[in-house]
Amino acid sequence: MNGRKSWLTLVKEHLVDIKGAGWTTETLKTIKDAIDAIPAGGDATSAKQDAIEAALGTHDTDIKALLATIAGFLDTEIAAIMADLDNPDQYKADVAALALEATLTAIKGGGWTTETLVAIKAAIDAIAGVDTYQEQIPDTNFDLDAIDNALTADPPDADAENSVVDIDQEAGSTFVLRSLWVNITSFGTAGTKLTFKLWVPLNAVVTMVDTVDVTVTGIQNLMDLFGLPEVQADGIWITVETDSESADAACEGTYKWAKAT
Repeated sequence: MNGRKSWLTLVKEHLVDIKGAGWTTETLKTIKDAIDAIPAGGDATSAKQDAIEAALGTHDTDIKALLATIAGFLDTEIAAIMADLDNPDQYKADVAALALEATLTAIKGGGWTTETLVAIKAAIDAIAGVDTYQEQIPDTNFDLDAIDNALTADPPDADAENSVVDIDQEAGSTFVLRSLWVNITSFGTAGTKLTFKLWVPLNAVVTMVDTVDVTVTGIQNLMDLFGLPEVQADGIWITVETDSESADAACEGTYKWAKAT
């Protein structure tokens, strides 16, 4: 803009020089009226009139050309200014980064340093006795088709044909039985029921803590069998027996468990 202002100022100064001191808005009209009042003729006075009119004519042409140049320049400059005004976004500052920084600063709070997050992690790692359960994936499936009417040994050494859930103890670990689904398909040739038993360690001794008889085929879950949403213990076992001596009762299903160390 400074270059443009200086050019317009220069034009104004040239016009002021052309006018001279004492010029008013009626000076040019007064000059013309005076020239028109000079009588026509071939004398010296007439020659002066002709010379004045010729000079004025030349200046008139120069002034018109100058004004035309000024008008063209103004048109160009005004168009450029309008183009700038039509694009106001170019004058806006991008404050997105400042807003993000302010939000992060508020989240951190006072006293935060570059090592604060490291210190938080170290403190969490140092907390003793915090167990993190790791889900057992995929689910553990079972398919028993030779269930008999007696266990030859209690868990953790129960017969495979009678073992529904078998989660053995591990030093330093504890377990949770998340879910259990059992589909009872047969009580055996002469059977009328299946008996499910829940075993967990009590005072370091594996003990049967619940038993339930199921007399209808179909699907049972952990809540149906033992009235529990889940079971937590250092070891978890569920066994099944039939009241038939044919050893051909059957059930199948799946369970999900987790371990914390």
